[in-house]
Amino acid sequence: MGTENPIPPVADEENASRGKGVSTLSRVGRYALVRLITLFVTVVISIFLTILIANMGGYVDQIRRGEIREAVQQAVLTNPALRRMGPEEQRQWMEERIALEEKRAGLDQPFMVRTVRFLTNALTLNLGRAKYMSSDSGSRQVRLIILERLPATLVLFGTSTLILFFVELFIALSLSRRYGSFWDKVFVTLAPTSAAPAWFYAIFLILIFAAWLRILPYGGMVDAPVPDNPFEYVLSLLKHMIIPLLALAVSGIFLSVYNWRTFFLIYSSEDYVAHLFPHLFERGLRGNGQSQRVDLARHRTALRPAPDSADDHHHLRPDHHRRLDRRAYL
Repeated sequence: MGTENPIPPVADEENASRGKGVSTLSRVGRYALVRLITLFVTVVISIFLTILIANMGGYVDQIRRGEIREAVQQAVLTNPALRRMGPEEQRQWMEERIALEEKRAGLDQPFMVRTVRFLTNALTLNLGRAKYMSSDSGSRQVRLIILERLPATLVLFGTSTLILFFVELFIALSLSRRYGSFWDKVFVTLAPTSAAPAWFYAIFLILIFAAWLRILPYGGMVDAPVPDNPFEYVLSLLKHMIIPLLALAVSGIFLSVYNWRTFFLIYSSEDYVAHLFPHLFERGLRGNGQSQRVDLARHRTALRPAPDSADDHHHLRPDHHRRLDRRAYL
C-alpha cells in the first residue's frame, strides 16, 4: 500500500493565516454594514421627527390653507372682471380656485401621506422651490441653492475647525498646568461669552474692519472680478475669510478652552497619568501665585498591588490618595 504524502506544515500555516485574514475582513465588513444601517435608520427617524415638529402636527398646513384663501380673495378684489360677477359666481370661482391651489400644494392628501412624501423628498434633496431666495445663477430650486454654497461652507468651517482645534488644545494644556493664574481666570471669566452665536460678533467685526477701518471686505468669497492667477485667488480668499474666522473664534474659543482645560485637570490626577507622565507632576501647578510640587510617592503608593490584611488596607487607602491628589490640583 502506498503512503499518502502529508500536507507540509508551511502550507497549513499559510491557509490558517489566510483564513484569519478573510475572517477579520468579514467581521470588519459586517461591523461597518451594521453601523451604516444604524446611521441611516437614525437619520431617517431624525428627519421624520423634524418634519412632524416643524409642521406642528398639521398646524402649518392650516396656515398654508389660510394663505391660499387670502390670496384668492385678493385676486377677486383686484380683478375687475371678477368683481362684476354675482356673489354666487364669485363664491363658486373662489372655491374652485382654492381647491386647485390646495391640490397643487398637496394639501388634499392625508397628513401622514404628505409627511412620508416630505421625508422622501428630504432624503433625495428634492426640497422644492424657494419663495424669497435664489442662487447666483437665478434658480429658485432649494437643492441648487444649497449645493452652490456647500463648497464655501466646507472651506470656511473646515479651516476654522482645524485651526481652532490645535489653538484650543495648546492653550488648554498650558492653562491646565497653570491653574489659578491670571490667564486661567481670564478664560474662565470669558467662557460665558460663547453663548452668543458667531454672527453676533461678525456684525461688530464688519462694522469695525469693513465700515470703519476699511481694511477688510464686507462679504463675499473672492474679489470681483475673480483673479485669474491662482496665487492671487488664494490671497483674496484668505482675505475674505478673516472676518468669518475671527467671528467663529471669538464665539467658541473661550468655552472650548475652558472645557479642555477642565478635562485635563480632572484626568491629570488619575494614577495612570502620574505613572506614565511623571514629568507633568514634577513641575506642579501654580495656584494663588505660589508654586506647588506634587508628591509622586503618593501616586506610586496608589499603584502598588492590593494589600492582604485590613491593617495594610487602612495604611494605603488608594481612594484617600486620589482625593488628596484632586485637592492638590483643583
